[in-house]
Amino acid sequence: MTRLVPKRKFSTIKYKLLAHTFKNKSMVFSVNFSPDGLYFISASGDTIKLWSIDGPLIRIFTGHTSLVTSVNFSPDGSSFISGSLDKTIKLWSIAGHLIRTFTGHAGSVTSVNFSPDCSSFISGSHDKTIKLWSIDGPLIRTFTGHTYYVSSVNFSPNGLSFISGSWDDTIKLWGPSHIVLRTKLIKSALKDKKVTRHKTNSRTLRDLPPELFDKISEYL
Repeated sequence: MTRLVPKRKFSTIKYKLLAHTFKNKSMVFSVNFSPDGLYFISASGDTIKLWSIDGPLIRIFTGHTSLVTSVNFSPDGSSFISGSLDKTIKLWSIAGHLIRTFTGHAGSVTSVNFSPDCSSFISGSHDKTIKLWSIDGPLIRTFTGHTYYVSSVNFSPNGLSFISGSWDDTIKLWGPSHIVLRTKLIKSALKDKKVTRHKTNSRTLRDLPPELFDKISEYL
């Protein structure tokens, strides 16, 4: 199999705290670097913040009405998208303007990711679907196949396929024909008797109903 990126010996790299710890007033759920590496965005509560890697907070973006779960810069660095428990996705310019709001998911949006050419993006949701959107607004296609919450989505570097991860213990690879190319079953840690289960009223996190997640931000 041809490698998509050159092999690197990351084990030889000595990582350390470079300069800053960026203080935030609430739990951070998602962070993402700008393509040029000079800025990054963070999601906490119902807000998104744009930071300089040198330390200063540059801008705060407001507009979501519930917890922001995922943020992702466009490959050209001119904009970014955000997904939220309010079931919407928002497209923002880094200048601070809300460009567009996308609606269509029946459940909380958990993950968003731009296509490499900046023309579209995908979103994953608690409604068990993945949606492909044009940045100009229209919903292009809805992908079904997962049987539980979709927790993560990501485009391939060439933009011809994408992967999705779900609470149904599977990862799905989707191809150009918009069908599932492959499904990988993952043994869930929650099913492993050697793993200690964290319980909430005698139920695992997996058993919590969707409406409970929509209220998370009320307790942050």
